[in-house]
Amino acid sequence: MKRSTFTRVSALALIAAMSFSACSKKEPAELKVRHKDLDEKVTESEPEPAATTTVETTAETTEYIDETTTTATSQNDGDVITIYTYTDDVSTLCNRFQQTHPDFPYTFNIYQLDTYSGYSEVLASALGTGNEAPDIFAVDDSFYYDYFVGDVSPYTAPYKDFGIDVENAIVDAQIAPYIAENGRRTSDGEIVGLTYSSSGCFMIYRTDIAEEVFGTSDPDEIADLVGAGSGSWDKFKSAAVKLDAAGYSALSGVNDLWVLQRCQSTSPWAVNGEANISAENAAFLDLALEFNEYTNQSGWWSESWYADMSGTGERPVFAFFGPEWMLDFSMGMYAGDTLGKWNITEAPLNAYWGSTWIVPSSYAAESSSDKRAAIGEFLYWMTLDTSDDGAQAYLASGECFDGCLTQVASAVVQENYVIDSPVLGGQADQNSCFADASQSAVFHPKCKDSDYYDSIFLSYVMEYLWGDCTKEEALQDLADDIDYNVAHS
Repeated sequence: MKRSTFTRVSALALIAAMSFSACSKKEPAELKVRHKDLDEKVTESEPEPAATTTVETTAETTEYIDETTTTATSQNDGDVITIYTYTDDVSTLCNRFQQTHPDFPYTFNIYQLDTYSGYSEVLASALGTGNEAPDIFAVDDSFYYDYFVGDVSPYTAPYKDFGIDVENAIVDAQIAPYIAENGRRTSDGEIVGLTYSSSGCFMIYRTDIAEEVFGTSDPDEIADLVGAGSGSWDKFKSAAVKLDAAGYSALSGVNDLWVLQRCQSTSPWAVNGEANISAENAAFLDLALEFNEYTNQSGWWSESWYADMSGTGERPVFAFFGPEWMLDFSMGMYAGDTLGKWNITEAPLNAYWGSTWIVPSSYAAESSSDKRAAIGEFLYWMTLDTSDDGAQAYLASGECFDGCLTQVASAVVQENYVIDSPVLGGQADQNSCFADASQSAVFHPKCKDSDYYDSIFLSYVMEYLWGDCTKEEALQDLADDIDYNVAHS
């Protein structure tokens, strides 16, 4: 067969797409992956005196993290808490914390990479050398493995080391099981990271198309028609056949199936240093082939994908799968004349897509008792506080991002704030659907470079659909690629 020309560089574009929730809510326009050296520029906030109420998170000057000349600020028990982040969501929340906690005796020294690409390498280097090592750092779901399972995980610290009764707080805040499971360091089962947002996925569907084809747009009735929560695509396939007969595509592309299917695998792409292609992942080749004719064959973040959201694509598209941020960013920006003609309901399979994990470092755990207590206060406020003054209330209310109401990790907080997305046209039961999607999302195990392997796999899926390889050839080439990468990484 013809070998795939798919490369690690082209894979990064797909990885960026799958990790879109890592992007700032303030800058949703484009996802661009730029390749730079590991001395990627970062911007450093100017620390404010403890008596001030704001933190400047965008500096007038930029500097490099230079492991040969810098010193470990996180090991200094001074009045500064150092934070690394790839998104200004974290910087914005730090600012809010100091505004609402004027007596907090520490200021934040924030290092924010000016691009997403390269962040993990810079962070891992800082943690490994101790130079400019952060007290707290942000981790995206796409490079979760290194920090919760892999080589960098010893540099994380349990929340309990900072005075947080984290296991009980998770229960009290009704944090979704997948969030808690994701946040456990596998070496000892300790919670070392939690997120302030939720990314449980649901089905977003066109109400006007539903009325025409199925005679109803009621979310509960549509849920039954598509096999919501069944763990099976059978009913959705039947719905796709009816949509096709009426001149509509069920989905934009087969990648939209992968949003849900990727979370169904019970084992990662590599186990004990060898390729491990689970039955669930292998089955996706057949699933993609089965559904391809019922799609517009569009890819994520392409012009045709956006056109399908606006109803100007090859054929009108009935549904997309994704979390709340997809409504805000992708569909909110590109819906066009379809704005307000969408509803949400439970998807056939339960899944999540993205999130930012807030992680304390092992250096911070070695700080003075006063500093550890202060770090614990901030961690709790970011991820577990259910009060009206916590970070999640700030996000859920829309106050944080100019009216953009964020789906948050705590069900206790979320039930107090009704997300009213303009994309959904006033759907009455939005909150219950968001909550159900979060609580039912399935945690799936990962290995090092999991998202890279996802991307390679999708390239072989496309070759299979184009007739350039058989299923067996695609799976064998994928296994060879995984084995090669494991051996050389």
